[in-house]
Amino acid sequence: MIERLHVGQRVRLKTTLADGLLPRGATGTVTNVGGVGKIDGEIAVWVRMDQHFPHLAHWDNTVLVRCSEITAEARGLLARLRAAWRGV
Repeated sequence: MIERLHVGQRVRLKTTLADGLLPRGATGTVTNVGGVGKIDGEIAVWVRMDQHFPHLAHWDNTVLVRCSEITAEARGLLARLRAAWRGV
């Protein structure tokens, strides 16, 4: 899975994080992959959230998650076909 993550990729949270402060399904953009090592044996990924979360304001609305906690953002059929053609 990690080889499919790259900076600038649109992602969606698979689960609710931080005791409900970050809801499942929230979207964001990957800003760094693996730059800080691992969390619980998994690659750590920085994601800048699309929605504004007041508790993340100090960190420019960016959160550190494990790669298993995110998935590629669901897109329309045409966007998925273009991404597949580009190999993304």
